[in-house]
Amino acid sequence: IDEFIRPEKGFPPLGVFWGKENAILPASAGEKLCQKLQPEHLEFLDGCGHLAMREKPEEVNRKMEALLKQDRR
Repeated sequence: IDEFIRPEKGFPPLGVFWGKENAILPASAGEKLCQKLQPEHLEFLDGCGHLAMREKPEEVNRKMEALLKQDRR
């Protein structure tokens, strides 16, 4: 299964935002997943559960925009 979830060479950069109060998939599950995915950016968000993008859309969108604007050359 490890090979299944590891992005292949050339895969676009990954950014993960995870709600610290996620009762469906707790932060520990996010940490474990990210050990395998090795995203370029990982952030655990305070005051968010499973749907961080719906719970704090302005914050998540602002952070995603900042990541997209980064020069990756």
